[in-house]
Amino acid sequence: MLGKTMKESFANIANEYLRLFCEKHDLEYNPRDWVGSEDGIGTVVNPGGGDLWIDFDTIRYDIDHAVPKEVFEQYSDYEDKLRNIELDYEILYKPNREEGKLVHINYPSFCKGCPRPYTDAQLTKMQSDLDYQTKKKEEFLKFIAGEEEKK
Repeated sequence: MLGKTMKESFANIANEYLRLFCEKHDLEYNPRDWVGSEDGIGTVVNPGGGDLWIDFDTIRYDIDHAVPKEVFEQYSDYEDKLRNIELDYEILYKPNREEGKLVHINYPSFCKGCPRPYTDAQLTKMQSDLDYQTKKKEEFLKFIAGEEEKK
């Protein structure tokens, strides 16, 4: 009986963290948004069913340390840029698992002012380079398929 009580207590605490986080960041709260487990341990949450996937440790750190709302937004934007560049790289080149992987920074380190591995200018350049390569690849494939007009 003790195990069930502890599990229920933890689930309630995890859901309270999620509720507070969603309230703080203007996200829709639903205690069923946990993904990967029913209690939040080592899993992620998708508040409101959107594109934002957050691990429980990030939620807990954000609430426990009363991190300003704009810091989480900056972190989320930065990490989104990194993930998009990695995805574009993978689609374009189909590399092995190590190629195209960028250095990420965890939320507590970001909040404490750890230097970011890439500046905004570097991220913009990487994305621009990938966009150019994608365009050239598409042009080449159209040419090979005979779809491009001859000039």
